[in-house]
Amino acid sequence: MKVLVVEDERYIREYIGTFLQSYGYEAVLCDDAESAWKYCQEEMFPLVILDLILPGISGLDLCRRIRQLDHGDDFYILVNTSQTNQEDISDVFEAGADDYCAKPFDLKQTKTRLLVAQRNILARQERRENENIMRYQVTHDSLTGLSNRHAFYEYLGNTLAHAQRYDRRGGVVYIDLDNFKVINDSFGHGAGDDVLVETAQRLREAVREADLVSRLGGDEFALVITELADERDIFIVQEKIQQVFAKPYSINGVCYYLSGSIGLATFPDNGVSADQLVHKADSCMYEMKKKKKKVFSVSTQ
Repeated sequence: MKVLVVEDERYIREYIGTFLQSYGYEAVLCDDAESAWKYCQEEMFPLVILDLILPGISGLDLCRRIRQLDHGDDFYILVNTSQTNQEDISDVFEAGADDYCAKPFDLKQTKTRLLVAQRNILARQERRENENIMRYQVTHDSLTGLSNRHAFYEYLGNTLAHAQRYDRRGGVVYIDLDNFKVINDSFGHGAGDDVLVETAQRLREAVREADLVSRLGGDEFALVITELADERDIFIVQEKIQQVFAKPYSINGVCYYLSGSIGLATFPDNGVSADQLVHKADSCMYEMKKKKKKVFSVSTQ
């Protein structure tokens, strides 16, 4: 584990560094808060051991700055202080410190506080990981790994807000696989799932990284297209999606060709809200589906 040590007294700083290294920690040593602040802005330290009395920025001010970083809550801050009356300790915790260690430096006390810090850091990391897993499950489709309906609407809303603010264009694409039920009925839902997973991967590869590909449910997909130069660019996206279905799907050694009905809507031409664009794209998709005849074919070659 990497530890940032901020201590202006050289003897104490180097002693703490040697002590940490003897227990397998990687110590980064700073003699002032300014240097430590630069480190904290560039990388994350699971543990910061911080002296309160420092030249320039005080330890309390550095502690407050760290907590204001986007990842500030991920630092565990252990303060070294000789000021141990109740009021001073209250100031330490109010500034955002997790724990304190009283000076003068005591080997046994420091070892104990490090063990406490390590347990708390591991518990915090485990909690973060569980939160990330839960967040992912809430926003992603379990089969394809694509964003789900909730994430689609959230991303679309953010994209439209950005487009309105900076006078940009955006688009929504709805896709529904044609006669997908035939695959499930003929080969089982496992084969159908394989087709959905492959379709998801093909759609990801067909658009830019800034564009969002979502599975709304069943065999229905939706895309949020960002930064369109003009209203004609959406048709370039349509052509790329049509190419997605030009390649056959291989199921049990047999090639199957699927097509998809595609509906398009652009901001601000077809609407200025998420509901308006979704309704337009959805309507266009179903109009295309109605006009189609037989769109599912089989090749044994």
